[in-house]
Amino acid sequence: MSNIAKSSQNLRWMDNQSDKNTIIHRINPVVKLVVSLIYIFTIISFDNYSPQRLIPFIFYIFIVSSLAEISLIHLLKLSAVSLPLIIGIGIFNPIFNREVAYYIGSIPISFGMLSFCTLFIKSLMTVISGLLLVATTGINNLGMALRKIGLPKIFAVQIMLTYRYITVFMEEVNTTLTAHSLRANNKGVSYKSYGYLVGNILLRTIDRSQKIYEAMCLRGFHGDYVTGKNPKINKTDIIYLAVWSSLFIFIRYFNLSQIIGNLIIGEF
Repeated sequence: MSNIAKSSQNLRWMDNQSDKNTIIHRINPVVKLVVSLIYIFTIISFDNYSPQRLIPFIFYIFIVSSLAEISLIHLLKLSAVSLPLIIGIGIFNPIFNREVAYYIGSIPISFGMLSFCTLFIKSLMTVISGLLLVATTGINNLGMALRKIGLPKIFAVQIMLTYRYITVFMEEVNTTLTAHSLRANNKGVSYKSYGYLVGNILLRTIDRSQKIYEAMCLRGFHGDYVTGKNPKINKTDIIYLAVWSSLFIFIRYFNLSQIIGNLIIGEF
């Protein structure tokens, strides 16, 4: 299976996960969005040299994915796409910042290593929490939630349409590459063919998008894409928001890792 086909399959997997009826899926989309934003903003608020302070936040991902019956292993595989970018951004930190922060036994730990680990954990947990939000909410409900918290209509519509029709673009790319491969006897794409292929894909994509737009206009589209459910916030939603928000704030201002460590060694 090609990488493009795998990407399309992953998007369909996300859509299928959002159709479940677990306790997490029944939470109001606006509440789930707000909790996810609080989670992300709390994570990125930590300094660059405290990777151990981020470890307790992993429990949020474990608990929500478990209650939502979503494979955490699959989410990790999906988030692996972002790893090259994350590593590329932080890989030079240990090289340029070699000042020793502390020792673990006889092994020196530099500030550069700490900043790289912190960046890696922050980025990975942010990506996974975003994937988890989409998998438990669905893009249509997420678009509605974004509108509810004040995101301008044009941005919400752009996000929903981009997510919805990215598979169409990938299908066009896959069709073009398959046709080229058959004509080139599976020799791959030479650098001389890149211009032709990119131009062909661009023209096919423009033509396909114009047809989609015309079909949407015939069905009453006038710049607004109203989708998703709009349920009222109930007691369960309030409890969900209050519990997670309180826990995030507590972990942010109290070193939970140190507290647990002191309890284990009996020094608390």
